[in-house]
Amino acid sequence: AMLERGLIMLRLYELEKRDKDISTARSDLERGADRNPDDWRLHYAYGISNSLGHGVRVPSPLGVLNGMVLSQSVAEIIKLDPLSKAKGSFKKALAINPLLEGAAIRLARISVEQRDKGNMQVAAKALRHIKDQNRGGAAMATVLWEVEAALGNLEAASSAATAATDMEAASSSALRAQAA
Repeated sequence: AMLERGLIMLRLYELEKRDKDISTARSDLERGADRNPDDWRLHYAYGISNSLGHGVRVPSPLGVLNGMVLSQSVAEIIKLDPLSKAKGSFKKALAINPLLEGAAIRLARISVEQRDKGNMQVAAKALRHIKDQNRGGAAMATVLWEVEAALGNLEAASSAATAATDMEAASSSALRAQAA
């Protein structure tokens, strides 16, 4: 029930962009993941909810502190900001289901964006495993190329770009990867 309600609230947030909806989704999905630690679906959905929406909010009268950057910075330092939580949730989902393409791709994208080398390595390992199992397609191989390139593994990046173009030669992202 928590998974269903969390996903519904997540969808409502995507449609209407109300902060209350994403907060409710996060709360329900976090409780569900805490109560069912072996359910990859809850960890994955909780990760998605933390990768969307607002960052850290400081409750204040009339919203005076809503734009305060200090609280976000402190939360990032102690790894309690939504994106850190998202990365942790994606890693938990991958530990339970190593072939979960969506979690590997989202972990990779957030990690590359934040230049988080440790999580880029985790994402690259997961993406390589998925690729070795002949799963994921060109989109997954393209994300693998991005992670490998960000890590400085140029030979592995080239191999991933080649795999992406082989899987879907007409894909513009695969062609972009091959060109790079």
